[in-house]
Amino acid sequence: MWFYFYTLFILHINVKYVNTNENEFHLFMDNQTLCNHGIIDLKNISTWKIYSHIYYHDRYMYFPDSHCSLTIRTNKRIWMSIEYFQSNSSSSFPRCTEAKYAGNDDRLQIIDGYKNGSILRIVCGKDTDKRFDRTPLILKSSIFTLDWQTKSQSYGFKLKFVTYDLSIDGKCLNSSQFHCNNRRCIDRSLICLHEDYCGDNSQKSSLEAINQCPSIVIGIVCMLLITANAQSSNDTDTTDSYYGTTSMSGNSSHTSAANHIQQQCIIIPFTLIGIIFLSLKHILIN
Repeated sequence: MWFYFYTLFILHINVKYVNTNENEFHLFMDNQTLCNHGIIDLKNISTWKIYSHIYYHDRYMYFPDSHCSLTIRTNKRIWMSIEYFQSNSSSSFPRCTEAKYAGNDDRLQIIDGYKNGSILRIVCGKDTDKRFDRTPLILKSSIFTLDWQTKSQSYGFKLKFVTYDLSIDGKCLNSSQFHCNNRRCIDRSLICLHEDYCGDNSQKSSLEAINQCPSIVIGIVCMLLITANAQSSNDTDTTDSYYGTTSMSGNSSHTSAANHIQQQCIIIPFTLIGIIFLSLKHILIN
């Protein structure tokens, strides 16, 4: 029993390690070096996240009465999703989107092009974490602006951005890209990560991901391990019950225990070999 808990723990650590994007780029909208200072070029970055403030991960609140605009330029199409948003404004959503509340509430504006461009979405309000529109947003151009102003304090937001191309005749133009079911072509390095970078989760179920991503196959091995253990335990209980009714419970217990140990001896080496093989495969691929 304890071996399986230990194996699950090792698998969890392995999956967590494999599914981490260590090269992901992060921007913080309380960085005064970047705020209101020209254009930020992110032309060679396939995905990044933007946070309301640098202490977002520590669950500290952002400061009131601040204002930051970031204009970002890429060389591809962009789709974004609002992973989290929590403010503490005086008005609720969607009333806070009205122009008369523009200078009174915490408000994030996503703008097409430069700051004077058309507003694609306004995110604001005191209860927006439950009510505002969470659907992914397709940006119209490769230049966009985020305008963030605060009047109070709360836990802020996290935005995810992914660059992509559209496939032609079902094929990506670049061999280093992965073809999603929604025709988007994303960087192939993203398909083994635990997040949805296609926008439709298609990279998680693709044959290519299953072949290349250790985390997916490790999960399958883990399920097989648990299933085998449950089956062997069930066989043991059945054998004990049967022989118990015929006054042979002592011998049957030893027999079923021996069978259980034999099954364990078969399962354990193959499981460990599978984990080692998947880890080596991941190292060689990367």
